[in-house]
Amino acid sequence: MSRDGSVTLVWGDDEYLFRLGLAQWRRIQEKCDAGPGEIYRRLVTIATVLEKGVTLTQAAAMGAIGDWRIDDVREPILQGLVGGGMSEIAAGALVRTRVDPVVDFKTHLALAFGIVKAGLGEVPDEPLGEPAGGAKKPARSPRARSGSRRSTATA
Repeated sequence: MSRDGSVTLVWGDDEYLFRLGLAQWRRIQEKCDAGPGEIYRRLVTIATVLEKGVTLTQAAAMGAIGDWRIDDVREPILQGLVGGGMSEIAAGALVRTRVDPVVDFKTHLALAFGIVKAGLGEVPDEPLGEPAGGAKKPARSPRARSGSRRSTATA
């Protein structure tokens, strides 16, 4: 996940970049008649239970099915693909072939929730210091920089 609301997730046999920017959130709000917080609230219960390996049937029996709607799942996936750089036509075709047939809503729920979390800025804490690969060598003391003898005594 990234601080810009993007996240790369595996979906099917491939990885996709998803990002919910302001334009994508507005489309989701319009389609779902709910804001980002409401979409998160609708998905959090069922997604959390499913992450633990519970089936939809078991979740329903536990009262943990939630009150999510089809578009709460479909729209974050669609808009996340568009925000991630995929054309609207390609994203629409992918969603129509993978989500609309409702083959595996358990997978789609988890995916949608991951996209929503990233879109709301729920990112893991970043480690302190320089990022790996771009790390600078620690600065050395002035004494260590010169190979010559010191010319004056220290006070």
